[in-house]
Amino acid sequence: LTKACCKSFYKYFNKPKPKKQYEKGTYKVVSPRYVREDAGTEYRIKKVYELTVEGQINCVNRNRNADAQYKKDTKFTAKEIKIANNGSVWGKSPSGYICICSKLGTEYCKKI
Repeated sequence: LTKACCKSFYKYFNKPKPKKQYEKGTYKVVSPRYVREDAGTEYRIKKVYELTVEGQINCVNRNRNADAQYKKDTKFTAKEIKIANNGSVWGKSPSGYICICSKLGTEYCKKI
């Protein structure tokens, strides 16, 4: 095995685990957050027009072709919780995925 192969193998099986357990439910955005296609920053940010009507109302920018970003204090229902490859925690809302907690433990959304 090559050194690069071993390194990627190690990273895959030893990805960081969240310090706190997160579960489905209603969350409130602490600071503006982008809405993405899937869990992880490597996925595309959705456009405002791609969100549900409720999601569009809660966007920072009202331009339909702008990147979708939820305003601070927006409430959303996480129907699924997913941990990305880098260890960050994401909630799946009806409009898309929102980062709840970074890989370093910074909380972007609070459960209410």
